[in-house]
Amino acid sequence: MLLNRVVRRAGLARAIAWCGPQASREKHMSPVDLREGMALPSTWDRFYAEKRAGDFRHFDWFFGYSAVSEQLVPFVRGGARDGACHVLDVGCGTSDFGASLYRASRLPVHVSCVDFSPVAVELMERQWRERPPAPGHPSSTLRFMLADAARLGGLPGFEDGAFGLVLDKGTVDAAIRANDGGRAARRLLAEGLRLLRPGCGALLQFSDEDPDARCPWLEEAAAVAGGGPGRVAVTARELGEFRGVAYYMYVLRKQEVDDDEDDDDDDDDKKKD
Repeated sequence: MLLNRVVRRAGLARAIAWCGPQASREKHMSPVDLREGMALPSTWDRFYAEKRAGDFRHFDWFFGYSAVSEQLVPFVRGGARDGACHVLDVGCGTSDFGASLYRASRLPVHVSCVDFSPVAVELMERQWRERPPAPGHPSSTLRFMLADAARLGGLPGFEDGAFGLVLDKGTVDAAIRANDGGRAARRLLAEGLRLLRPGCGALLQFSDEDPDARCPWLEEAAAVAGGGPGRVAVTARELGEFRGVAYYMYVLRKQEVDDDEDDDDDDDDKKKD
């Protein structure tokens, strides 16, 4: 399987190492502990609890919002419905990514930042209360939610096709490291696609993994999650180098399914029966 291939993860490894030396000196979580437990909520609770002990600082994997702000603008515009774009930031942690979009966007945005670490969500909510960011548009909203980004079904506002833009910066990369044959990563992708509005909506995945490894995996996983081959289009864009590491933006779009195609699928099912 592609998930079991040895692929380059210099950016993720560098981000882990960046937060490791001081933690190691203070007998806190080591880079090895973090790397091996990246798919576990308990790992992130411990990671963010240690960050909470000192002065608060936003922590962004790979790069911050400013590095890709211009690339996001057309996706915000394209994903808008009724004049506003509903944005989902999966596995937000204590990143300033979603809040920065809320501050910068001149178009109304409704940003939902989701993470399964209660420590991270509490930190972000406290920052929002104590230092509320000014929205780029008076109608914009921002919320932080404690939830598993792979299991959002049943929550208000998380119906099928509810979001015009889904952002994943390092979350699937972390899930791929789980020793579960890729199930956690596939669940994350499937849930993001379920929530994505067909047609003009886009799921953006940011990673340092090369397209020759990531694109085939995305196409295979998206075909299963999206109802078959060709239902989800996958493209890759090189973002450039940040701190010596090349990064990519993977763009996933769901095709709109017309009523005639649905009827054809139903007829095929009846023939099989």
